Amino acid sequence: MKKRIGFLGIAILGIGLLMTGCPMDENGGDESGLTIRLGMVNGEWFTFDDQGPPNNGSSTIVMAETVQNGMPALDLLGNVTTTFEWSYAGFGLGPDEGTLGNLRDTTAISFMVWGNGLDYVIRIETSNVLDYGFFGYTFRTDADRPIRVTIPMESFSQPEWANQATRRQDLITQLTWISDNRPSQFELIIWDIRLYGL
Repeated sequence: MKKRIGFLGIAILGIGLLMTGCPMDENGGDESGLTIRLGMVNGEWFTFDDQGPPNNGSSTIVMAETVQNGMPALDLLGNVTTTFEWSYAGFGLGPDEGTLGNLRDTTAISFMVWGNGLDYVIRIETSNVLDYGFFGYTFRTDADRPIRVTIPMESFSQPEWANQATRRQDLITQLTWISDNRPSQFELIIWDIRLYGL
């Protein structure tokens, strides 16, 4: 990836969630976050990884506010290791009330992203999914240039191992982006998130 803007500040957060390959128990919770608007969404941004019991992994991720093309952006850097068999790292948005309503009504989500050429998953987390098998969509980044990723809501699907549930947009609680490429570097800049059909 080129043109990475230097960190303006770093927030290292831990929250135990599910990686895309296997269900697991939660461990810990978010300690702090960044509250910024990225395009059409606003709320508190957080990171999570496989550290802490019961996973006891060593994957890491750091998050900082930055600027891309004159717009607020998030800069994510980390590593997904192999200490924990089902290792993962990611970040997410706990939406404010207005954004949450829009997420529940939107017909599609899109965002600008600059990565390292690897695959990542964006997930819509809903309260009716109890095994962490959230509805997700895998996208590939480009290491040489930023790209816009656009996902119709009907394109989100659950992983095969999950207890299959009905996709209920009205039950969305938050958005998360995750990597379980093992081992790999986690390297993303994301900005200009848009919602459609509102």
